[in-house]
Amino acid sequence: MNREKHAFLIVYFVMCASVISLLLISASKYGYPSNVKDARSRLLSYDKDWTDIYGNPVDLEHLNEIEGVVPGNSFSIYHIIPFELDEGDAITFRSKNVSVDAYIDEKCIYKYNVPEPALNSEAVGTNWNYIELPLSGAGKKIELRITTSYKSASAKIDYIYLGDSRESQLVTIYDKIAPVMSCIMFIFVGVLFILADIPLNSGSHKNHEFFYLGLFSLTIALWCLTSTYSIQIFTGDSRTNHIVSCFLLMLIPIPTMLYLYEAYGEKIHRTARIVATLSIIEFVVNLILQLTNVADVQLTLFLSHILLAMAGIVFFTTIFINSINKTSKNSVRLFKVIRSIGMGSIGVSAIIDIVRYTKGYDDASRYVRIGLLIFIICYGGSSLEKSIDTIRLGTKADIISKLAYQDGLTELGNRTLFKERLSYLDSIKVRDNLYITITMFDVNNLKKINDILGHQAGDEMLIESAEIIKRSFGSEGECFRTGGDEFVSIITGNDSEARAHACHTLFEGYIDDHNSSQKTKYLIKIASGSCTYKPKMGDKSLNEIYQTADDYMYANKKQMKLADGDNQIIITDYTGRTDRLQAE
Repeated sequence: MNREKHAFLIVYFVMCASVISLLLISASKYGYPSNVKDARSRLLSYDKDWTDIYGNPVDLEHLNEIEGVVPGNSFSIYHIIPFELDEGDAITFRSKNVSVDAYIDEKCIYKYNVPEPALNSEAVGTNWNYIELPLSGAGKKIELRITTSYKSASAKIDYIYLGDSRESQLVTIYDKIAPVMSCIMFIFVGVLFILADIPLNSGSHKNHEFFYLGLFSLTIALWCLTSTYSIQIFTGDSRTNHIVSCFLLMLIPIPTMLYLYEAYGEKIHRTARIVATLSIIEFVVNLILQLTNVADVQLTLFLSHILLAMAGIVFFTTIFINSINKTSKNSVRLFKVIRSIGMGSIGVSAIIDIVRYTKGYDDASRYVRIGLLIFIICYGGSSLEKSIDTIRLGTKADIISKLAYQDGLTELGNRTLFKERLSYLDSIKVRDNLYITITMFDVNNLKKINDILGHQAGDEMLIESAEIIKRSFGSEGECFRTGGDEFVSIITGNDSEARAHACHTLFEGYIDDHNSSQKTKYLIKIASGSCTYKPKMGDKSLNEIYQTADDYMYANKKQMKLADGDNQIIITDYTGRTDRLQAE
């Protein structure tokens, strides 16, 4: 069968290779220029030769640094419109932290109009502007009246094109496909990890690395999505997008630290708690400042950057140190390689983007997004390994616990569990003002059944007796087998004595039902005795209550033997024949 599976797998990979080959051949032989490529070629770059009112060149990348520019006050920059214009031509550009109005011959042809956000904000965010030009404006000077939001924050205009507005929008959307797709991948991976956490933690032993890694991925995805400025293309609301982006940035350290704590435990507990707490404080303070209009979130963004740097240092230092010190013999070599790929990808991508940033590239986080996605997937695989190990160890622990505290024959709690439970209740009974009713049981004639019908019949009798006790008392309290033919029930609560009495009524009814059955091999007789601890008894030991219940049980056992008259028990063989045997 294994050879057959391998053969199918080989054929499958050959088929995949064939499909890829067809795509490559088709692309190389029959490829045509894309619509986006054609549209881009028809657009005219329009980022040069902008001047101020005196004819001096203007640096569009640093508008807030122009001498005399004051936040909240407008200033103008100018450019000559080409003499050749087509219907639908427009000047399109992206503006960051500035509002822009456009004029030709003192006539407004474009007005910056973005809805006010729900939260107070001076920010205008990043906005895509499409200024359609009238044919009458050919050869004239266009004036852009610009108002900056902040003195310290970056303010600029870029991605400036002149041409058909529809083609400009197509190019803009095309340029944002890659970052948006990476965000979608982050969302997909995050949701997948969160859903995977549910079945992996259905047992008694929990490990939520997948859940926290999923939260981390979702938070990163939403922040990246807002920071691509692609949402504003469709909604037109750049201000709210900007505010949400800033607050999402503050959320990132929390799931990061939770993941570290879950993955590395007490080693990272204190540091993770400090960073997560600082992030919560920063978020709350910023929200209050924003709501009260004391300070715009943009002005305190440097705090988010500091906390992100702290979280990043803690995150990668912890992972690096633990990767070096990983000595577990159970660790699979494949997962070590996967973790190394994850660390390497984020490291290399960070270096590439740092270099790109120093060279003035606009999207300075392009490769970090890719590296981070690879990292999350790789460490998701590593967490899967750990989760499987945790489940395996948890299963073993459950089995050991079951062997330690459960009676193997009747599946009730054993004597060890009873003693621990009794000791615990003894330690809290005064503090919690508890009523505790203990009921002792002893199965009569077990030895005689073993001698006459065999030990299998004796075991069956114990199992049936345990089931009767459990059905009677188990819904109200706990049941234990403490010896060969001895059982105990514990019921707690203010009305424990009355509930124990009601359970005893059920108990007698179940015994009668068994003994009146046509199929029974033997009559079951169980002696019982109860005693209740009450708060007025103070420090009286529960062992004394237990001993008193035991005395009552033996008194009841003696009464039952006397009631049997000639001290005989009855064993039937289903046919109506009965044997009368000397009881114990």
